[in-house]
Amino acid sequence: MFETPFYLEGTFGAAVNDGYLTGAPEGRKNFGCRVNFYERFGVGANLSETMTATLTYEHTSNNGWCDANDGLSNFGLRVGWKF
Repeated sequence: MFETPFYLEGTFGAAVNDGYLTGAPEGRKNFGCRVNFYERFGVGANLSETMTATLTYEHTSNNGWCDANDGLSNFGLRVGWKF
């Protein structure tokens, strides 16, 4: 039995990438550093005892520590089922 209908979640850590550090071609990003910061935040709802839905925002960047810092951001919806 679920007790609260809504929840918050958050993550802070590191992300390793194999993308371009500098000199990326048109349409690609310059990540500047091989290791960047990673943050993710979400607002979710317990839709039933077996199903959840979470709206998420995640961002990866180097916070200006390297010459290039194009960063990468995503919005999403995650749906979960308990088996």
